[in-house]
Amino acid sequence: MKILSIAPSYFPATKFGGPIFSTKLLNKYLSNNNIVEVVTSSAGTKFRNNIKYIDNIKVNYLPSYGPDNFTYSPGLILYLLKNIKKFDIVQINAIWNFHFIIGAIFCIVYKKPFETYPKGSLDKNAIYSKNKNLKLIYLRLLRKLINKSSLIVYSSRIEKNNSIKLINNKFCEIIANPVEKPKKTKSTVRQKTILYLGRIAKNKGIFELINNFNKTTNNYKLIIAGSVEDSKYFEMISNTARSNNQIIILGNQNSINKTKLIKSCFCLILPSKVFENFGNVVAESLVLNTPVIVSSRAGVSEYVYKYRAGVIINPSKYDLNTCLINIKNNYKLLQENGRLLVQTEFYPDNIAKATNRTYIKVMNKFYINK
Repeated sequence: MKILSIAPSYFPATKFGGPIFSTKLLNKYLSNNNIVEVVTSSAGTKFRNNIKYIDNIKVNYLPSYGPDNFTYSPGLILYLLKNIKKFDIVQINAIWNFHFIIGAIFCIVYKKPFETYPKGSLDKNAIYSKNKNLKLIYLRLLRKLINKSSLIVYSSRIEKNNSIKLINNKFCEIIANPVEKPKKTKSTVRQKTILYLGRIAKNKGIFELINNFNKTTNNYKLIIAGSVEDSKYFEMISNTARSNNQIIILGNQNSINKTKLIKSCFCLILPSKVFENFGNVVAESLVLNTPVIVSSRAGVSEYVYKYRAGVIINPSKYDLNTCLINIKNNYKLLQENGRLLVQTEFYPDNIAKATNRTYIKVMNKFYINK
């Protein structure tokens, strides 16, 4: 099977968060039994009109212009004109970008089945929270393209259930994001640290986390690490944290440093205030045997709850002390449950097999009807 993966950005553009890693990992395992090629933009990388091989997969980085969140890349049109005919199926990632518009149009014109991975971009809460009218106009213009998808793939039931009603979910599947254990991981002594690892933005609940942490009675440290998405918000949390020397704020971390932080902390926390499609960092922590505290609004929480692999919180009202005591009293059990969860739900080979099954099903239906 020849698969084309269209993405607005791709590894090593890690500043765009978890979807970068999950798309890369899925393609890596899909390529074990298929021919996979990626076309993306230069956003978040130093590549300009370059071809690189990542995980032995050909990745075409095309120049992009304007804001990174739209990735206007006219070279994509020429690429698809030359290449789309040779692929059996197309995988398109995210909605709010030039790559989705052009990719979907080409698939329809050239009669190619395509699966859409929204990556949280169809979440009604995110749409209504900022630039609502502009987003709704955009969606109304593009909903025919979205609804022409042979299949929409969500990473959790939470993501599907919170998708905006303009979208037809008649043909959809739920497939979790894959995660794998880093190959080289040294044994590390656990420290009394609580780790937040992710983008620093208002919807992540970091300010509330700091206030909660200031009320804790145990001698823990709080580490906040990630790329700054909102500079004013970052300044606010920095000023709030300055009065407590037990709070440490770090910048964005590379893969090696992320692994070190996760392996050495007591637990990881994801206190997201709004719904998010998954929460890759939670899966990355579980694969390293680190217990987690997870907002009920993160898609990954449904998996954590099912396997009793962590503590689920209401991000609007939770007691961090109680969470820490719960984890301390059940540490080994949470680690065991976390390992079972990863092996059953997040193992990349299983995710690739499930994805392959959807591709075959979609192609059979598409080309028979054609």
